[in-house]
Formats: sequence, structure tokens, C-alpha cells
Amino acid sequence: NIFFLFIAIGFLSLISCKDTFEEDVSQDTVVLISPYDGYVSLSNTQTFWWEEIEGASSYNLRVMGIDTANNNQVLSLELDTNLTGNQFQYSFSPGAYQWGVKAFNGGYTTGYTYHIFYIDSSVDISNISINLISPSSDYITNDSTITFIWQEVYNATQYNFEIWKDSFSSGTLYNYQYALTTPSCIVTDIPDGKYYWGVQARNGTTTSSFSTLKLIIDHTVPDMPNLLSPAYGDTLYVSDLTAGNLVFSWSHAFDSGSDLNDSLLLSQDSLFSTTLQNVLLSDTTYTWNVGNYSGTFYWKVKTIDAAGNQGSYSFTYNFFISRD
Repeated sequence: NIFFLFIAIGFLSLISCKDTFEEDVSQDTVVLISPYDGYVSLSNTQTFWWEEIEGASSYNLRVMGIDTANNNQVLSLELDTNLTGNQFQYSFSPGAYQWGVKAFNGGYTTGYTYHIFYIDSSVDISNISINLISPSSDYITNDSTITFIWQEVYNATQYNFEIWKDSFSSGTLYNYQYALTTPSCIVTDIPDGKYYWGVQARNGTTTSSFSTLKLIIDHTVPDMPNLLSPAYGDTLYVSDLTAGNLVFSWSHAFDSGSDLNDSLLLSQDSLFSTTLQNVLLSDTTYTWNVGNYSGTFYWKVKTIDAAGNQGSYSFTYNFFISRD
């Protein structure tokens, strides 16, 4: 019997190993497509592209600034990021760079494959793309004062900064600051709305296009939710609940600002000094299994938007769960 027990355990172990098996990619080589080795670019924006490895779940992309006059000594780590796809775009200052990619999964990793490329230091900046650093894309805030920061552009002497409401260049120009000599500026007292901010680089002979990102300003406090079910004073019988599940539902008024989440509190104490449920939800329903509970319960909900504005709690509703 013990012999057969060991056989069974071994068989189950093999099944378990098979279930967690990761393909060995350690002997594979990542083939780099673009930029090719030795590439010289007049554009500071590069799209890195490589062939996918079968069995790999992710890739690590590294870009380093190098000194080609000193045996390609690494001067700086410009980029180090993990990706699930096989393309990535980034902008650089003029100079020499080495880029490399390795593939990996949960158990194995390949070595890096490297190429060298160069960003030409031409005074022509008409084809460059500016890295906008902060605020990030689709940033949502209830702060009225924003510090805008972007990466300095080599051979640029000035920057033009613009904020447009609703749509860049075709909406309403809200704020502009021209002939800036540093890669940042501050804008105060921005009202609620959807904005697009952009930066353009200039020198004595050429001008870049605007690089843009979206920004949402939302100072509006969400309205108080309206509780729907269970209603105030309801008596609920466990025998009427499907699998013992009680569904809470509520609604809130239309909000023209950022996305909404709701905080639900459930307690057997009307002061909510202790809670049975304290959950943050993206939906306006919540299912709670009553288990062995019975008696009087209290619940309330408040709304919080993506900008951090918090509304007031709803009126507190009580209901009674009966096991009879």
C-alpha cells in the first residue's frame, strides 16, 4: 500500500509540474529589427522593434548612453522597462546609444541582444518629439495649480507652451507662455474642464511641432447618493434570498467630471463604530452573503471621483434580517 501511495504522489507531482511548466527560452536569441546596428537618425524619437520569442511572456528593453571613443563605455542608463509587446517609442537627446532586449517568462530568460544607434546633433529640430514628463497622460486632479515639466531639447533655445480646452489647437486657447528658456512652467487657478497641454521647441532657424497630452481638472464634489435597496425599514427573510445573497443598490446624479467610485459601509451599529463591510466599488450594486447574521443593520454610501473629491454620505438606511 505504501508503494502505491508513493507512486500516486509521484504521479500527482508530475501533473503539478506539467501545469506550471514554463518553456525554456534561455538558449533563444532576440532578433532586433529597428533601429539597426549603426543607425544614424536625424529624429530624436525612435521606435524600438524586435522579433517575438515563442514561449516568452515579457521583454526587458534597456537603452544606455555610451562613449564610442572609449570602447563604448556606458555613461548613463536612459531607459529600463519591462514590456509585453515588441515595440516601444522613446525620445533622446543627440548622442550615441546602445539598446538591448532580453526575453523572459516565469522560469527562464534569454541573454541581451544589443545594437548601437546615433542621434544626430543637427541644429534642425523640426522633426523632434518632446518628452512631456508631468503631468502624465490623462492625468486627473482637483488641484488648481499645476507645474508642467518636459524634457529639455538639445539645440532648442526657447519653448512655446499652450493649454487648450476640449481640443488642442481647435478648442479654446486657455493659457499660453511663449519664449520660455527653461523646460517647465506653472499655471494657476485652472477651472474645471478637459484640457490638452502642449510644448513646442524653437531655435534660431527651426521649430518643432507641438507634443501634447490630456489633462482633466475636476473640483466638483459628487452629489450624495440615493439608496434604493434594501429600502429604509425593510424586513428581509433569509429564506427569500438567493443562496443567502443580499443585493444592495443605489444611484447618484449625473457627474460631468471624472469617473466615480462609491464607498459602502454596513454595520449593526447606527454610529458605524464597527463595520461588517467597508468596500470601494466602481458599480452601483454590491452583493453581500448574510451567512448566519440576523437582526437590525445600517448602511450608507458616499461617492468619490477620480480626482479625489469626496461627497457626503447618503442618509443612513436600516433594515431587518429575519431567519424565521
